[in-house]
Amino acid sequence: MTASRRVYVSLSIYFGGIGFTSAAVALAQQMPKPFEPVVYLPQLHGPLPRGVTHVRPLPPVLPPQIAFRSGLIDWARRRNERNLIRAVKRAGPGALVWMWPAASTELLRELKAAKAILIREMINTHIGTAKRILDAEYVRLGLGPLNILNEGVVRREQEELAMMDFIVSPSECVDDSLQEWGISEDRIIRSTFGWSPENFAGTSKAEVPGEGIKALFVGSVGIRKGIHLALAAWDCAGVDGTFIVVGTVEPDAEGLIAPYRDRADIHFIPFTRELPQLYRTSDFMFFPSLEEGAPLVCYQAGGCGLPILTSPMGRGRLVEDGVTGFVTDAHDVKTMAHHMQELAGDPGLRQRLSEQIRKRAMTMDYASAAAERARAFVALGL
Repeated sequence: MTASRRVYVSLSIYFGGIGFTSAAVALAQQMPKPFEPVVYLPQLHGPLPRGVTHVRPLPPVLPPQIAFRSGLIDWARRRNERNLIRAVKRAGPGALVWMWPAASTELLRELKAAKAILIREMINTHIGTAKRILDAEYVRLGLGPLNILNEGVVRREQEELAMMDFIVSPSECVDDSLQEWGISEDRIIRSTFGWSPENFAGTSKAEVPGEGIKALFVGSVGIRKGIHLALAAWDCAGVDGTFIVVGTVEPDAEGLIAPYRDRADIHFIPFTRELPQLYRTSDFMFFPSLEEGAPLVCYQAGGCGLPILTSPMGRGRLVEDGVTGFVTDAHDVKTMAHHMQELAGDPGLRQRLSEQIRKRAMTMDYASAAAERARAFVALGL
């Protein structure tokens, strides 16, 4: 019988059931034997899935107005990291730590000093790649470079990745960005993220005004996700239908979307967790993101049978041009508009793409993604 292998999962921000923390917990929950993950996290905002072994410094009974005070959150993060480093030191050299973003530099240095094996999950491209892409777009739009992604942030990413023994890449664009910044092939574990089919079962649909075809965008409504390019392409396509834009509008994008706010064929919906009904309402997903890792919403949409029109950044090893959707440069507004016209005018095309993407997405659930990581860990002798 193969001996069990403890895996220390490091989360440095609270679990809220969405975003990368949901992926981290789902992958830990689904990780097959011999691996036994224990998730270290500072706080919960909503229940964890069943069967997730975890350690946290704060009890679950604290009311949100106390548990999420900034001072208490900072304390919980520090205590969470101390709990993790103590456990790793007790385990001794060779302890396997599965790192997710936002860990402190101090924690990483202590883990290296303890001779732990560190595996880092990438949730986006290398920050240096993201800076190059987004600086160029902000300048193109007359907004100046994106100051939040400065050279100091890029250096920190480089220093952090240098401390990692292995790095998990969820998509083709992340593969490329790691190699762009000098990460050797033998340190990259290629995989995907995933989705939970049981959370998207059902037949109910959302009530959305408008007739004709329904295209769906889900994500932060901002420049990074290409919302300005999506709206321009929708306008250019001139199809009979409704473009459903779901998500919180970022301040930098307010001026760019203002001309579209009052259009009858574009419907803006604030952030919502009721995504299954919206996927079932829609005919295809439109996601021309400029910078990504592997967007969880695309796995979900594909699993619900939506063909996906996306940029190379949105592929996530899921979208194959002409097979499960269309992949087009995010700045090629005319080609994106043409593909929307094809999708709107050809139900048979939508059906063929729908069948193929659903089939592929069913091989990319979290259980499959976790099993893929486990096989890679075993192959690497971890």
